[in-house]
Amino acid sequence: LESGEVETAHSWIGKISEDERFLSDEREELLLEIFRQKGDVKSLTELLHKRLDRYHSTDRLQEFLDVIGEEKRDETVSRELEQIRKDPKFRFADMDFLLEIGKIDEAEVYLLKRAEQLDGSFYDNLLPLAQAMESANRSLAASLVYRSLLRSILERAYTKAYPYGVRYLRKLEKLASSVADWQSFDDHEAFNERLRMEHGRKRSFWEKYEKGKGKS
Repeated sequence: LESGEVETAHSWIGKISEDERFLSDEREELLLEIFRQKGDVKSLTELLHKRLDRYHSTDRLQEFLDVIGEEKRDETVSRELEQIRKDPKFRFADMDFLLEIGKIDEAEVYLLKRAEQLDGSFYDNLLPLAQAMESANRSLAASLVYRSLLRSILERAYTKAYPYGVRYLRKLEKLASSVADWQSFDDHEAFNERLRMEHGRKRSFWEKYEKGKGKS
């Protein structure tokens, strides 16, 4: 490809089975460049669409729109939103995509419907999500994310993270006052009661919690 042998490059890359996952991303990038150099807009569009459907991101959305036209943004976003709604599995990429394109209502609904799938061990992904929901005044959604983070710490008895767990519990107490409708989820009082039933013997956590009362 670098030496200008576009057809030869296309022929060689075609010898690789589509089921082969090794360096699949690199292979796709090569294919995209081959289609661009050949002026094969149809194949380029199809591959970009396939990539966007497989992994939603604003970069891939823009890459696709650069080929089909910016005027098709609304149509494309609507189609991808419908695909995201139909997928019952919680995916961080889809959640981030919704937030990045400014669909906060969609993001909230997406999270609430899949809240049971939240895994608090994914701290790096969940904490920014909780903060984003909180900043957007989506207190119930934010609470569910903070709950998953707190549960993960206590279930693993991760004592080094207990100060963070205490912070999350304090955050939940503050958020509770602004939740008008808990829908099908436990309110804060019920959640706290269950938390104490399940983890009441983790004395060092509760000692830190009691010690810090009234400070934050």
